[in-house]
Amino acid sequence: MKYKLFLLFLFIPYLMTACGKSDKDLPGGEEEETTLSPDDDGAPPPSGSYDYSAIAAHPRLLMNRQEEERLKVNLTKNNDLAAVHEAILKNCNEMLNAAPVTRVMEGKRLLSVSRTALKRIFYLSYGYRMTGEPKYLTRAEREILAVCDFSDWNPSHFLDVGEMALGVAIGYDWLYDKLKPETRDKMRKALKSKAFEPSYVGSYNWFLTNRANWNQVCNAGLTYAALAIYEGAKKESVEIIERCLQTIKLPLEDYGPDGNYTEGYMYWSYGTDFQVMLFSGLETALGSDKDLHKTPGFMKTAEYMLFMSGINGLCYNYSDSYNQEGPRPSMFWFAQKSNNSSLLYKEIQLIANGGAYIKSFGEDRLLPMTMVFANLATFENISAPEKKIWIGQGVTPVVLIRTSWGMAKDKYIGMKGGKAESSHAHMDAGSFVYDSDGIRWAMDLGMQSYAPLEAKGVDLWNMGQNSQRWDVFRLSNKAHNTLTINGKRHQVSGMATVTETFDTDEKRGATIDLAPVFSEDLSMAQRTILLVNNDFLQIEDRVQAKKENTNLRWSMVTPADVEIEDSKTIKLSKNGKIMYLTVEAPVSFTLKTWSTEPATDFDEPNPGTLIVGFEAELPSNEPCHFIVKLSDKK
Repeated sequence: MKYKLFLLFLFIPYLMTACGKSDKDLPGGEEEETTLSPDDDGAPPPSGSYDYSAIAAHPRLLMNRQEEERLKVNLTKNNDLAAVHEAILKNCNEMLNAAPVTRVMEGKRLLSVSRTALKRIFYLSYGYRMTGEPKYLTRAEREILAVCDFSDWNPSHFLDVGEMALGVAIGYDWLYDKLKPETRDKMRKALKSKAFEPSYVGSYNWFLTNRANWNQVCNAGLTYAALAIYEGAKKESVEIIERCLQTIKLPLEDYGPDGNYTEGYMYWSYGTDFQVMLFSGLETALGSDKDLHKTPGFMKTAEYMLFMSGINGLCYNYSDSYNQEGPRPSMFWFAQKSNNSSLLYKEIQLIANGGAYIKSFGEDRLLPMTMVFANLATFENISAPEKKIWIGQGVTPVVLIRTSWGMAKDKYIGMKGGKAESSHAHMDAGSFVYDSDGIRWAMDLGMQSYAPLEAKGVDLWNMGQNSQRWDVFRLSNKAHNTLTINGKRHQVSGMATVTETFDTDEKRGATIDLAPVFSEDLSMAQRTILLVNNDFLQIEDRVQAKKENTNLRWSMVTPADVEIEDSKTIKLSKNGKIMYLTVEAPVSFTLKTWSTEPATDFDEPNPGTLIVGFEAELPSNEPCHFIVKLSDKK
């Protein structure tokens, strides 16, 4: 009962803002006198999904005046939140003497420029709202005018437009009554000509039919722009908002049924942060997101992301992702929206004592959203989750396991199915990671930076079977903890599904059907990955070849030192700890190691890593059962 009362106390003030109440709707708020804005285009409010005549006053995006005042109070009580606030102001001060961005392309992208501009405008607008210091207003206006003078925001790579529009929209809304009228006029014209208009060009707006982060980012930026300048462009703004309400359903559907994100950890932070920004903007400006957040799977995705964090700051980095866990400000939104503070268990560790929220935030341009969603007087008394396994079906099935929470000696396993042709996917169906005793023994090499590959002409975004994409070592099946048959690539359209799960202390894990991935060569391929007795990891592969002389390669990438001890045992050593990989099979096999050194001039090095495993020849039409154990006991 005490825990429920704590949650109620913690989140009731927050829910009032999340539900999109304007100042006049909140207790103690006063209804403002309705006056015609000097920027109003004079047109009547268009009809649509909302009563657009009831749009909130500026600032209407993310944080209204009352929440701004509550944040100022909470900063005097919450030292960790105050540390993030001070870090934002420090950044603001460093921006004061920096020259505004210029339109310099990097390959086909203007994205880094858009992100720098977004960061500067967001930070400086926050700094001005919280301090009233004119220097932040002046510097923000300089940045805004600079990007509005660009010839365009590179609509051929519309992410660049989406992020730039978001920044300009926040600046317009948060600084509205302090910006010069001519600045606001220039901003409206820029948002209409550089964001709205190109979003209707067929060669640019393919993001509207995309089911992943492009849709989320571009729709969020455009909708923020529409909400910000609504008075001065009613017809155009409502068309953008109404289109978004329909097209944003596509990426939301792919969170279903359980919440796992198709593109993995890194792109969850990108796509979902922008998705939450979109929902919050609709709520604060227009009163609701029309229940889009209730799309099946979406509210479950926070628990998925919680379980995607492994041991010692590592995440499960399948698909295009780096391996370090990082701040996820939208988790605060999910926690209050679902009234579940345990979702913040990892976030509180990352934000405490000047942690990663200040030091290593990959999406740091969005850091002020933390101040909006984490607007709480305290982060104390956040309980650890109770579950030990998370199971997600859908486009990219994932099973995630922990022995407990918070201990350096915890064990953690992540495993996945899916198919290679999915957005940002690798040929990693059946792959897994394994943490034990503070060490990641089985790892994923993760993504490789796009720009250098593109600069060398690699056909990176073709997901077809014969694409050059799969020549990139880190993306290939041979660089993952899975099977390779006859040296071939995985079938890109072969969908690996989770067919059975286990959740007892004796065995916790899942079975993945890999047969569609190897349909040319195997009539059966089932992989079962289990944590046995909370003590050791066991990987069972049941396969059946269609033809004689079928070669099976079992591989696992490791950062450990490797020694083949005997015909069945590989000894792994790391940081004074030992892990034994042992193999049992009904046919002869040969233990092997493979180098992770670059195979081409476009592959990046993978220092300190090696691939271990074995090869075997499979008989024709006979089931074979391979059992691999990873244990600290021989």
